[in-house]
Amino acid sequence: MRLGFWAIGATGFVAACTSLSGLNASDDAGSSADAAPGADAPSDAGGGSDTSADVTSDTSEPSDGAVNLLKNPGFEQSLGNGCTDWTVAFGGTAVLSDVARTGAHSCLVCPNDQVVLYSGLSQYGLSSANATTYYAEVWLRAPDNGQAPPNTGVVLYETLPDGGPQNHQGNFVVPSSTWGLSTITATAGATGDKVQFEMHGYFPDGGCVLVDDAALYAR
Repeated sequence: MRLGFWAIGATGFVAACTSLSGLNASDDAGSSADAAPGADAPSDAGGGSDTSADVTSDTSEPSDGAVNLLKNPGFEQSLGNGCTDWTVAFGGTAVLSDVARTGAHSCLVCPNDQVVLYSGLSQYGLSSANATTYYAEVWLRAPDNGQAPPNTGVVLYETLPDGGPQNHQGNFVVPSSTWGLSTITATAGATGDKVQFEMHGYFPDGGCVLVDDAALYAR
């Protein structure tokens, strides 16, 4: 099995984001996507609320002893100021923050000056000889200054044996001052496939997003 936040290659993330025109934001965590980010975005894109349910605690973690396949999912094992085991795409930045949902740290992700549309975190690590159902989640929040992108969410990005992409898009979250949850349940990883877990954000007006408590489980 090969799932885990993969240490992304920029090409994989670029492929995922450039193919976002084929994604469809959905509140059904098990759906695949088909519309560009923002197509189903809430009208209050200023960050005052999120698209997830009103969640105050994480009740989605499996109780059957399933293992989180991601490395450093809560950013507590990071060294220095960076977010160890994670890669930020498009030349953006990823730095530790002490505004955390749990533990002492989260990861603050921002696009750079040259990239004003997409940025995110990725992690490689999954492979499977058979199609497997995966559940993934990530918690997202606006930084204390309140400026955040209108759309953020979790994606399982699959590279098929013929080289083509398949995106499984979770529900979009509009980051606010409270933590919002994005989830996805999808079947991926058939023979020869590569699966990638990522958080991506759509940053038309800049801003940053705090990321914490990511998880990826095989079910």
